[in-house]
Formats: sequence, C-alpha cells, structure tokens
Amino acid sequence: MSDETMTIEKSDFAVEYKSTGDLQKYFYKHCAMRQNKLMGIGFIVVGLMMLASTFMGEHGLLSGDPINGHKIMYIVLTAALAGVGVFMICTPSIMGGVSQKNLEQMYDGKAPDVTIMFGDYVYVSHNGREPYGYSYSDIMTFVDTAEMYTLMTSKQTGFMVPKDSFVKGEPGDFTEYFKRKCVKTCGFRKA
Repeated sequence: MSDETMTIEKSDFAVEYKSTGDLQKYFYKHCAMRQNKLMGIGFIVVGLMMLASTFMGEHGLLSGDPINGHKIMYIVLTAALAGVGVFMICTPSIMGGVSQKNLEQMYDGKAPDVTIMFGDYVYVSHNGREPYGYSYSDIMTFVDTAEMYTLMTSKQTGFMVPKDSFVKGEPGDFTEYFKRKCVKTCGFRKA
C-alpha cells in the first residue's frame, strides 16, 4: 500500500453513503445469496409435488388405503422440504437485517457512514476512521445490479457501491474503469 493517506481528492472514483438495512438486504438478495431464491423455489416445487403424490398417488391418502406411519412420515418430510424452500427464499432478508445490526454494534449503535475511494488500491473507511486498503486482486467478482455495484471478496462478502452515492466520478464510467484495474483476477456479471 502507498504510504501517503488516500483522500477523495486523490482518488479516481469515490462514494459516500450511510449503511442501511435496506442496502444490506438488497446486497444479500442480488449479490451474495442470489442462488438461494432459485434453490428455495426448487425445494418448494419438489416438496409440493411430493406432497401431492402423497394425497393422490395409487396408495395415497385419498385412495382409501389405511393411513400408516410411512405416509405420515412422508407428509412430514415433504412439508419440511417445502418449509426449507420458504426459509431459503427469506434468507437474504434475514441476513441483511442481521448484518446491519452487527455493523451498528461495531460502530457505537449507529449505522456507519461508509467512504470508498478508488485509486491504486480500493480504500474503505467507516465513520471517518483510517481507511483500509485492498488490492484489486482481492476482488473476486464485480456485480452490476440496477441500484449498486458490488465488489465481492468472497461468495458472500463484499463492498456495496450504491450508484447514487458517487461523489467523484460518474457511475456510468465505473464498470470500464474497474475492468481496466482488475484485468486478470475478477469476474464480471450483471444481476
């Protein structure tokens, strides 16, 4: 990292915003846990199909055959599968709320002000504290959504860069800038 202190004036791009629960939920829904929705829908569909076969199958509950322990267990398991699907669909919202509460606990019970500056490195600062520098090679995936860019450092963690929070540089130029900075190390996707 550079020895000189990074400032917005010295950066190529910069964003400033207050972290909110809505931003956290958006991040988890569109960037960090987007596969959960598809998996959740899949579990619900499979669970409902299995449940339907339990009732309408050749020896199902509606066939007049006696109810036995196997049928009851099958109903419980298929209902549980559908329940897991519902939970997976709700997970991004739950995680967004938990993440925001954890951030607020770390920063004296208040939502932190976030500043991210882009130059030779990506510098992240919370509540005006000394910024921490990340190399562009630390970014695994650059995600472009309708409301924000997200710089993923792992499958479920990253930096939110809301498109309406740029204080230096234009949001429309940011993707190309980032592609030049992160040539070999990160993937790009639109969500």
